Amino acid sequence: WVNLLVSDRCLIAREIRAQVYSPIAWIVWTLFLFLAGWFFFSLVVQFAALVESTAGYAEMMQNRELVERLNLNEIVIAGLFGNFLILYIFLIPVLTMRSFAEERKQGTDELLLTAPVTPGQLVAGKYLGQLAITGVLVVGAAFYVAVLLHYGDPEKGPIATGLIGLGLVVVALTAIGFAVST
Repeated sequence: WVNLLVSDRCLIAREIRAQVYSPIAWIVWTLFLFLAGWFFFSLVVQFAALVESTAGYAEMMQNRELVERLNLNEIVIAGLFGNFLILYIFLIPVLTMRSFAEERKQGTDELLLTAPVTPGQLVAGKYLGQLAITGVLVVGAAFYVAVLLHYGDPEKGPIATGLIGLGLVVVALTAIGFAVST
């Protein structure tokens, strides 16, 4: 078992190094953070404008309950997670679809196939390495949620399930991109 774990870790580390040393991963991560920040900022500004206009209307109608009905989770968090999902659909294939194709292009596929690991270990190691690279996108999404948690008072349950859902989407999209690459 120790030999299997060591060989898998080497494959995982090799895949992570290959991705981190290529500019593609950095470009995708930067693009994601830029677009996610833009979506986050615009959603928060829209929510603030909605609260302000609703407060004015509620004061005019003498109905304070209107402002209390506005929910940060329904407006900002749901919109933010929906935008993250769309970004993932376009950005994760850029990271994953060149996994095995790059090995073939560089001629290192035969070296990997003759390594003292089983094909299952090879696939698992490369997949887990790719998953670590695409998992950075979920960490980026969690950063924007942490900003909301620090400055606002959203409900934590929907946020936790939303982040788990985004993580599962990343796992599925990574698997699909990885399968297409083979």
